Amino acid sequence: MEKIGLQLYSVKELTEKDFFGTLAEVAKAGYDGVEFAGYFNATSKELRKALDANGLKACGSHIGIDLLNKDLDGLIAYSQEIGSPYIICPWVGGDMVGSTDAWKRTGDRFETIGRK
Repeated sequence: MEKIGLQLYSVKELTEKDFFGTLAEVAKAGYDGVEFAGYFNATSKELRKALDANGLKACGSHIGIDLLNKDLDGLIAYSQEIGSPYIICPWVGGDMVGSTDAWKRTGDRFETIGRK
């Protein structure tokens, strides 16, 4: 049987109230992994410990482009620490879209991010 993960955005109200408690409940519900939609100020070490304690694997993390532009190296290190194999940018807007040139710049930026 395949393993099943839960995108935590689908339970965002619960994660906002009790992030670590929600991870425990997700594991109790039978999920094998989680895809993050925020870390709620948890350090990578705290989150790794919670994942291990609950038998969960990180499936990936949704991270906004502003954060990726601000601290890509730190986010990569965080992802590696928690065992998250993918960083997903769920949305772009503003000056990153709207024209051919904007899309080209956006594509170039994601290529740089992806290579790193």
